[in-house]
Amino acid sequence: ATATGRDGMLKLLAKGVQASTYTSLCLPDDLEKRGVASLPNFYFRDDGMKIWNAIHKLASGIVHLYYKSEAAVKEDVELQAWVHEIFKEAFLGLKSSGKRPLGYYPDQHFTEEQPQKLIAEFQECLAEISKEINERNKGLPIGYLYLNPTEVQNSVSI
Repeated sequence: ATATGRDGMLKLLAKGVQASTYTSLCLPDDLEKRGVASLPNFYFRDDGMKIWNAIHKLASGIVHLYYKSEAAVKEDVELQAWVHEIFKEAFLGLKSSGKRPLGYYPDQHFTEEQPQKLIAEFQECLAEISKEINERNKGLPIGYLYLNPTEVQNSVSI
């Protein structure tokens, strides 16, 4: 075994970030590109896609509440600045957003009834996914917990 040391690790991280594309951050596309979309008993894909779909449903629901068209999304200067910040500061800058479990929102950014309902549905969906994973793991010699929603942090990636 060899060690890269701090400088080597930073170079490896920089190389990995440079190789990252938007598509590589989209789980369905990434699984397809790597040729693992149809592997049997691939729990990363199975669990990851359940979480991906839950997040997609929440995000789509919130976006459709506030934006009636794609053009409206593109024209929202604040939203576009936030997206830029995520990619430049959080993703490319490798800054952590703090450790919070997936679906936990301590600050109430959405005070309206409909967004709160979508968030509650999202949290219920995550609880169901967690329950399914725990049930499946009972039959495995070693449980696969990596993408159990109780173990996943809120972030900009899955």
